[in-house]
Amino acid sequence: MAKTLTSDQLDNVSATSTRPVYLVQLQHGSAIEYLSSSGDVSLDGIVYSEGEITVQAIEDSRRATLSMMATPARLSECIAGTWRGEKVCKVFVVPATPDSAGAYVMSEAILALDGVIDDSKMSGLTITINALHKYAATRYTPRLNCSELSAVIPPAGSALSWQGYRYVLVSKI
Repeated sequence: MAKTLTSDQLDNVSATSTRPVYLVQLQHGSAIEYLSSSGDVSLDGIVYSEGEITVQAIEDSRRATLSMMATPARLSECIAGTWRGEKVCKVFVVPATPDSAGAYVMSEAILALDGVIDDSKMSGLTITINALHKYAATRYTPRLNCSELSAVIPPAGSALSWQGYRYVLVSKI
């Protein structure tokens, strides 16, 4: 998926001091949390609160790994498995300068991942979440698919007779 940056975004990214702001919409349980990696921030009027969330890795808009502090509610959601069932996980990146304010508009943000939660596990005081792109989450590849026809094809070396002719099957591999 190709991304194009506006001139302001390109200036911020290529500046000597850039502070990327990660904003995460996360539905780990029944409600959506709006979390920020750098203090309280608003994006198009929605307040993303400081949630001690860290974006560890984002791989080409296909998958992301996030870690956050384990609160009692998040621990119970992790244990009960309420994160299952294609729960929302969107990660926005705002290429900001260190002196920029905490209010942004959507045109300043880059949608780095539009995904769903694939895995949630706890370890000590942190919860680690793996998210996949929402269209890649339901595709199970690679996979060997055999139709009913290919399951009954005789092996190489077998001879078939049809309309008075004899055909010997050979392998092309």
